[in-house]
Amino acid sequence: MFQKGLVTAIPYLPAAAALYFWSKDATRRGVRTWHIALPALVGGLSIPLAPFAGSAAAIIAVITVTAMSIFAARPNFRTVPTGSCTSPRSRARPWCGPCSRSRGTPGGRGGRAR
Repeated sequence: MFQKGLVTAIPYLPAAAALYFWSKDATRRGVRTWHIALPALVGGLSIPLAPFAGSAAAIIAVITVTAMSIFAARPNFRTVPTGSCTSPRSRARPWCGPCSRSRGTPGGRGGRAR
């Protein structure tokens, strides 16, 4: 039972590091589009490769790449709507407003804004 739990945890340790460093690089460079598109593309291409991997180690490696890609793109994706609301004309955009951070939460518009 411990081995199954360990195999399950292996992909998420490098994914946590990728999440941190990829987001830090996106903030430093200020280019969020490529920091979302590239890992999403790599993650999308790596998912179908897992069944064709020959050994258990290869399957874990493919799942690790997939987890790293998905978790690297996610925090950058969450900053795009709020980052585009800085201009004075942003009030006309439907996604800009006090409730934009709560959309997509289980509470919807009534959810807690962070």
